[in-house]
Amino acid sequence: MTVSGAPWLLAGLALFSVAQTRLPHYVLPLFRAAALLVAASWPALPSRLARSLLAGTALVVGIALAGAWLASDFFVRLVGPAYPA
Repeated sequence: MTVSGAPWLLAGLALFSVAQTRLPHYVLPLFRAAALLVAASWPALPSRLARSLLAGTALVVGIALAGAWLASDFFVRLVGPAYPA
């Protein structure tokens, strides 16, 4: 297993930690390095528990998004009078 993204990520974090200005788009290239590190440490076959937790999380997020979409008309009518424009 190689961790080719580690020096890239650590150097970028060190550089932007000491910088005076910290704008969000400065650290965007570091996300690729973080993705490489995650991919290098990702197991080839996740355990049964990991798969079931991932499926459960996806189900809960999907239900929450569907509920928010269904309730959006109610929230628009509730908040609408406060923003007449």
